[in-house]
Amino acid sequence: MFLADARGGDDAGATARGVRAALDAAPPAVVVTLGGLGTDRDTIEATLGPLATGAPWVVVAIPGDREAIPEHRAAIGRLAAAGAPVVDGSQVRVIELPGVRVGTLPGVPWRTRLAAGVDGCVHDVDDLAALLDALTGPPGGDVGDDRPTTILATQTPPRQQGAFDLAPGGVHVGEIALAAALVDRGLDVVAQGAVDDLPRAAGAARRGAAPLFVPVGALDATPRYLADGTRVVPTGVTVTAGPRDVAWEPLRPRVLP
Repeated sequence: MFLADARGGDDAGATARGVRAALDAAPPAVVVTLGGLGTDRDTIEATLGPLATGAPWVVVAIPGDREAIPEHRAAIGRLAAAGAPVVDGSQVRVIELPGVRVGTLPGVPWRTRLAAGVDGCVHDVDDLAALLDALTGPPGGDVGDDRPTTILATQTPPRQQGAFDLAPGGVHVGEIALAAALVDRGLDVVAQGAVDDLPRAAGAARRGAAPLFVPVGALDATPRYLADGTRVVPTGVTVTAGPRDVAWEPLRPRVLP
């Protein structure tokens, strides 16, 4: 399960409680938050707490464009000290599951885009290359069916030709360097935040040479609308990996009136 971009505020905890109810009904192996949960520890904890407290799964919380690293780690520390199964995704970088390997890419490439300023998290091309080496091996490596399904978890999407990195107004918000780094890596899935209004419809596809891009939407419960008047509701995405195929399904908690 992948979640992103709660952005804090009064609705963050209510949205997370709605997500938790949905997760309890169909427990995942792991919950990965991609960032955008808030800048201070109380706000971050208000979102992570309902997801992690008493959960049978592990929550891996990646800092993104809003989290101040000291506050992010303090929120995780308080929850973990109380027994919640939550870890810092800027320190736990590769998650091994049966038949699946998930790599976490914390932060964004540009410090000027951080809500937390100097306390935020950035990554550079060397950080990215090291993560991809750990996740998939060197470029042009094995892409056979017997390898694990590989998933990159990132708030920042790679630059794309299609719609999966388009922000409102038709602006591509994906990173060119990230897209270039993925070439010939044999990566299967990119679970990405940042594109709030485009959770991918449920579906399945065979693993192949090119990664599947799965926007997870946003947990932000602030009322937002598309150009046609449709309300954008909070959402996340469940990804299920088989030996040869990957399936995904949006999760839409019922938290709005």
